[in-house]
Amino acid sequence: MANLVATLLSFPPDHYTVAPPSKVIYDRDVREYVKQLDKISASSFVKAVDGQELIDLLDPIRNSIAYLYTIVSELQSIASSKPKPLPDDLWTRLSIFCTSFDPIQIRYVGNEFRRLLEHLERLARVYNSPRVPVQLMCAGMLRMDPSGATFTSTHLLYVQLCLEARTLEEALPILDKPIVGFPSQAIKGIEEQPLCADHQVSSAYITLNSGLSSAVSAEDVQEYCLLGAITYIGLRQWRKALTFLEHVLVAPTQNTATGLMLEAYRKWLLVALLIEGKSPSFPRGVNQEALRKIKPTSKAYEAFADIYKSGNLLRLQAEADAGQGLWQDDGNIGLVRQVIRHFTESQVINLSKTYVALPMLDIAQHLGETPAVTAQYLGFLATSGQLNASLERNSATSDTSSQILRFYSDRSSGPLAQSEQQLHAALVEQKQRILELAHQLKDGNRRLSLNKDYLEYAKTRRDRKEQARDGGAMDLDWAGPGEDEDMMGDLR
Repeated sequence: MANLVATLLSFPPDHYTVAPPSKVIYDRDVREYVKQLDKISASSFVKAVDGQELIDLLDPIRNSIAYLYTIVSELQSIASSKPKPLPDDLWTRLSIFCTSFDPIQIRYVGNEFRRLLEHLERLARVYNSPRVPVQLMCAGMLRMDPSGATFTSTHLLYVQLCLEARTLEEALPILDKPIVGFPSQAIKGIEEQPLCADHQVSSAYITLNSGLSSAVSAEDVQEYCLLGAITYIGLRQWRKALTFLEHVLVAPTQNTATGLMLEAYRKWLLVALLIEGKSPSFPRGVNQEALRKIKPTSKAYEAFADIYKSGNLLRLQAEADAGQGLWQDDGNIGLVRQVIRHFTESQVINLSKTYVALPMLDIAQHLGETPAVTAQYLGFLATSGQLNASLERNSATSDTSSQILRFYSDRSSGPLAQSEQQLHAALVEQKQRILELAHQLKDGNRRLSLNKDYLEYAKTRRDRKEQARDGGAMDLDWAGPGEDEDMMGDLR
């Protein structure tokens, strides 16, 4: 056992603190260390040493790899036995590790790290106590990849768990990160940097070979976006939901309409009503052939959207009642009810585009409600941030019908006005997001330039330029792979 302890504590070596190694030497040393750990049986990691648990001899920050092997072995041992309450000290160790491990070290043991996250997902289901495991999964995922920009198999697993456990808010730290990369195979003939290098984008070290993700398919990405949209719908974040639904609709396919696309299209029509008040324009890049197969099966949704646009509340309510069975079966009854409520909201918002102020009595008559109900409803719209307006009371009377609703045309005044400091903070945050996306775009361009299709295009372009010297103008635009080619085939 003494030899085992010595092996576990052998990385990083002490001389690293005196003279930090080069990236190449670090890469060589850590790979040799992992080879040694792989030769040790899983049962050895859970044995006691002189009456002390092996894991207590390790530092989760300095000895992150050894700590990970040990805690995964312990979780595996628990999983293979009858369910029983987990020791409190195990939850403490998991919490400390997921929030403090060395992400550079863990890049080299991606399979073990993925197993840890999968164990946490299993614990959430087995013990029917999801909140702590969900939070630890999120902490671990973002410590490994703070940008959250590379899609992994764990992304889908995590969002599924959040939805099933009804912990929707816990999904936001992952969902709010824009996905711009996918785990891929190494490109032949291209020398890659060591995993420990200072990579600008996470897709450089989250690869299929790294083990940090299992293989993902185009369907996995579509399902993730659909579940993300459902999460945003549950949190009433309509614009984000619409964006995720559009991701499903524009996902590359071979002119095939999937069930995920059908569900996304129906929700997309309803969510668009909540944002734009009408049927939306189809997003650029949507597969027209797949769309032609989806639309005939969604006539009821399209009819509902057309009636909404007509502005007739009675017809809209009648259509909602007539299709209640369909909405219920599709899991969209809540969205339909929300659209009905939003119809009334939009009537008030439309008034703000014409009037600066209106008496409460006039608004109540317009909505067909009493002044008291109308005042309560308008107060809700204002406090929830949906309407930039304020209610002004008549000092001479306490009668609700004598109140005035005053509208504010922009965010420089009114209850929703933002201070100069808030505007500055928002601009700084936006600038940071743009810079991060710029880095991702730069890497995307680099990877595109190494793509086989692009290299063939570049060769053809060069040849055509040479031929065009003696002839007329030629079309040199690159249209990418053919229309029927599955752009995400390499994800399968």
